[in-house]
Order: sequence, then structure tokens, then C-alpha cells
Amino acid sequence: MFALNIYAQKTIIFQDPTTGLSGLKLSTGAVIMQPAYDEIWDFRNDIYAQTKLNGLTGIINNLGKEILPTKYEHISIYAGGFFEVKLNGKYGFINKDGVTVVPIIYDKTLVTNVFTKEGFITVVKDNKYGCINKAGEVVIPIIYDEMTFYTKELTKVGIYDNPKGYGMKYGLIDNTGKVIVPIKYSVLESYNEDLAKVKIDDKVGYINKMGAEVITVKYSFIQYFNRDMFANMKLNGKMGLLNREGKEVIPALYDNLSDYKVGVRNFYAERNGLKGMVNIQGVEIIPFIYNDIQSEVKEGLIGAELKDKWGFLDILTGKTVIPFKFLRVERFYEGKAKVRLENGDDTYINKLGEVVGE
Repeated sequence: MFALNIYAQKTIIFQDPTTGLSGLKLSTGAVIMQPAYDEIWDFRNDIYAQTKLNGLTGIINNLGKEILPTKYEHISIYAGGFFEVKLNGKYGFINKDGVTVVPIIYDKTLVTNVFTKEGFITVVKDNKYGCINKAGEVVIPIIYDEMTFYTKELTKVGIYDNPKGYGMKYGLIDNTGKVIVPIKYSVLESYNEDLAKVKIDDKVGYINKMGAEVITVKYSFIQYFNRDMFANMKLNGKMGLLNREGKEVIPALYDNLSDYKVGVRNFYAERNGLKGMVNIQGVEIIPFIYNDIQSEVKEGLIGAELKDKWGFLDILTGKTVIPFKFLRVERFYEGKAKVRLENGDDTYINKLGEVVGE
């Protein structure tokens, strides 16, 4: 009956005005714990509170019972009556019954970092990372130089490639410690849908969620895939285009290739100093014989420069529609294009190449 009466009342922290020490009393004024601590912090969930005495901390409950003596350098309170403690510079866990469930031997514990859904705790010992369960059993070997959250099912781990502590290599493990993605990548980015960009030295590629290299790690550059599932790439100094299955839809043959844009099926490109155009099937629709070509197609015609003279090509066939006889040309608009004649005069032509004035 006494215990029920206490639970029905609010526990209040009070301070002795003479000694300055803190104790506990009920809302009725009845003292349930004599002042004995330099400080008592607010109760967590109205159950546990940290105490402080001579620079050290402990735990009491709302009945005034000491759960952990005031001897720890640091304590964190977790749900279920688990306490992370720091003693002599090392971390471990003690439960509400005062039983040490995780030995106080770790340099660091990261409860909210990895695998917490499974009840795992990331620990650091001798600068190595691993995981233990709430019983203190090692479930993932403490062998990694780095360990970070990746997905709900996978954790990103790193191991130094050099004993001097540089050249980190990354891979992925599951919550049993099984290696899903080999620990060999110098860069391992987050998944974008079902693919993740990886890098070995100066080469890049992509892996899927099974860890398979869908796009071989051999490219010096791969642009991010857009919603049309294509990306520009560079291989052996030449540009091309990839799809998400790793197929080179445009072979790496070009010194320059225009950036892929959603819905665009033709690409401006350069090879051996000359310009042309290639479509998304890899077919060169405008041969690479021109000094320059316009960067935008209007009304089915595109201006091109051949041997210092400009003319117009059919964008679908690449055939010459208007001969190369102008000093400069602008894009067609409403059936007309502004051109500069060989005598330096500016005028307008139609799609047949006939001068129509303004």
C-alpha cells in the first residue's frame, strides 16, 4: 500500500539550504531520500534520474533507490532500463538490475548508428569498429576501420589499404556480417534507385543491390543517370553514352559529346577536331567533316560550316539542303533564316536557299 501511494504521487527534487545537497520528496512533502548528491537531474520518463557527486554520476529511480552508484564519468539512459556508462575512459552497458550486460571495455559505443532495429550496438575498440548485441555478444567482428549506416539491410564498412592509415577501401555487409559487396572500392556512393556508383582508383562503374558490377569499373567518368536511364561516359579519353544495363549505346569514340537531356535522341559530337551528330542508336547522322555546326536544330534544318563557308543540312538524313556559300548563318524561324552573303551583306533566305529579303 505504501508503494502504491508513492506511485500515485509526484516525486520532487529538492535541495537542502544548509548543505546545498539534493534529495527527493513526494508532492505531499514526505522525504523519501535524504539530500546526498551535489545534483539530481530531471527524471527521464518519470522513472530514472542521473545523480552527480564529486564530478561523477550515477542513477536513481523515482522511489529514491540507487540503481547505479555515483562513480561513472558519463551515463546515457535508454528505453527498457539500459544505461550506457563510461568508467575509466571505457564504455559498456548496465541494465536496471545493475547487471553489466555489455562489458565496460569499449573506446566508444554508437547505439543509434547501425542495426539498431535488430538491437545491435556499434562499438569501437582499439580504433576498430564492429557490432555487439544487447547481451554483449559480438555479432559482427570488430575489424573495420570505418562503419556507417547505408540501408536498413546493409552497412557500409571500410578497411585501410595501407597499415599507415590511408587508402580506405569500402564494401557492404548485411546484419550477419556477411560481405555483400566486396571491400575493394575507394568510393562507394549511396544507391540511386537500384544502382550505386563505385570507384577503384581513378576508374568508376556501378553495382546493383546484389553487389554485382552492372557497369564495369573501367570508365574515367560517368555522369549520373537521368530518368531516361542514360548517362554520358568517358573511356580511354573518348566520350560515349551508357544505359543502366551497362550497354554502350553510343561507343566511346568522340572527343566531345553533348550532355544527355531527357527526350533528346541526337547528340552533337566532335572527333579529330571535326564536328557532326550521332543518334542514340550510335548511328552518325551527320558525318564528322564539318568545322562547326549549330548547337540547336530549328524547323528540321541545321547550319554547318565546311571549309569556311556555311550551309544547311537536313537533320534527319544529314544531306546538304542549302549549299555552303554563306559567311555566317542564323537559325530558321518561321521559314526564314538570316545569312551573310560573300559580299558581306546580310539578308534572309527561305528553306530552298532563295533570297527573300526581310
